[in-house]
Amino acid sequence: MMRTSLICCLLVWAVMASHNVRAQVATGRSQPIQMDFGYPQLRLSRTPELADENDNRVIEPGESAIVSFSVENTGKYPAVRVVVKPQEISRKTGLVLPAEVYIGDIPPGESRVVDVGIRSDETLGDGTVSLSFYLYESGKSQEISIVYAIGTSSGK
Repeated sequence: MMRTSLICCLLVWAVMASHNVRAQVATGRSQPIQMDFGYPQLRLSRTPELADENDNRVIEPGESAIVSFSVENTGKYPAVRVVVKPQEISRKTGLVLPAEVYIGDIPPGESRVVDVGIRSDETLGDGTVSLSFYLYESGKSQEISIVYAIGTSSGK
């Protein structure tokens, strides 16, 4: 087997020499290359604000409110088709949330204020509701979310 490999190498060398083909052999180390795949870097502010109809910072039955926060693109590339998907995670009934809130494109270094409208129906009781807001860019989850707790009142 070893003899066959040696003969093949000699034949390749002989063919290259007869056709005047030059071979280059590279030795040494090359510099490391940094790959930049061009993804945006999105960040949610950690200070959501609640604005309810009577400014008592508690949601009551039949009341509408807005939770506001910002989404910032701290990367070098634009964020495209950014969406926030709110979810009620405390299993409390009586709260109605939109399926998603479209933010749009966010250029590098810019931010957008997100207003998520919520409303309660007559079944809302006393306690606390926890909302999570999940961030998506170009239809893909960014594995970024923020949880916000809001006081609720049955109004009784």
